[in-house]
Amino acid sequence: MHLSNRTQRLGLYRLALAGSLLVLACACHAQRPKAPPVPGSGSLRAGALPERARIQRGRELLELYLRQGLRQRYVAEQTVRLLDGEVTESRQVIRSAGLARQRIEYSSPPTLKGEVLLLIGSRLLHYRPAANRIFEGIIPVDELQNRARDLLEGLRTRKLSVRAVGEQQVAGQDAAIVEVRPLRPGGTVKRLYIDTKTGVRLRMEDLDANGAAVRETFYTRIDYSAPVDDAAFRPDSLPDVPHAPVFPRTPPLPGVQAAQAQVGYTIREPAVPAGFSLDGVWVIDAPGGTKATLLRYTDSVNAMALILQLAPAGMLARRAQQEGWFRFRNGSAQWIADGILYTLVGASRPEVARRMARSLRG
Repeated sequence: MHLSNRTQRLGLYRLALAGSLLVLACACHAQRPKAPPVPGSGSLRAGALPERARIQRGRELLELYLRQGLRQRYVAEQTVRLLDGEVTESRQVIRSAGLARQRIEYSSPPTLKGEVLLLIGSRLLHYRPAANRIFEGIIPVDELQNRARDLLEGLRTRKLSVRAVGEQQVAGQDAAIVEVRPLRPGGTVKRLYIDTKTGVRLRMEDLDANGAAVRETFYTRIDYSAPVDDAAFRPDSLPDVPHAPVFPRTPPLPGVQAAQAQVGYTIREPAVPAGFSLDGVWVIDAPGGTKATLLRYTDSVNAMALILQLAPAGMLARRAQQEGWFRFRNGSAQWIADGILYTLVGASRPEVARRMARSLRG
């Protein structure tokens, strides 16, 4: 299979990330895990169950996915296909370390081979060998994440019908098929193939009005016992190349004041290099119900992104003994000030980032 244009390439990126974005959106809404429910009897095929039992089993399986599947650690091989017109395919190796921590390594097609997508919470790093760059930013609130949110909200408000519609083996695992269908016509129908033991989503399909799959993502192999090294989810596990910022495609807010009204922490602006000025502000949902603020600074030629988030409690505890903690690597810097984790992407030199950090610590 080949990529004929940029649209197909972007489609494969988004579809490969669709499962991760669904995980991210679920992470924003999911509560602490409880004991997972036991799906309906495995001795009955979903299609043979009465309608009420199919609906109940479908909801139980989604509950299993949300409560347990999102937190599973595993290594898997994934295939992504766009089936609208010419079939376009890509393959990846997925390493999952639980909630909103995934590493996606492309093995095909040749135009994408060697690329890596690293998802750490709401932070996305995309290594592209052809560009010799790591493109870094916050997961944008685009149509994929909106659809994931719509799915969760639709389930809560019963605007979607959910039912178990069958069973199938996927990647050597027993999976139950859950169909999520909008009650009003014209919406996208999704089918999730959920591992009945672990709750992991093994396959996902988007269906058209005729019930034919137009997009599909599925695992061809999955290993729950394979070691998943936490070091693989560190930004410094990627190649030692420069970082470049990526900005949301949604329109920016009118200014910092508009952003401040949406977050529960104080947005402080740093002292920026001469010639740079604020050129865009966004507020983006992050896991755990928190929000990140992204500030874009530019001198009309170069751009820097400063991302503000509440520092995770674990990170605060670790860094409490390291006064003045600061980290810089290839244009990407991090530091903590007043309980806020700052991530700066696109700084030309470490001295630039250090001056900005000191201005926020004073």
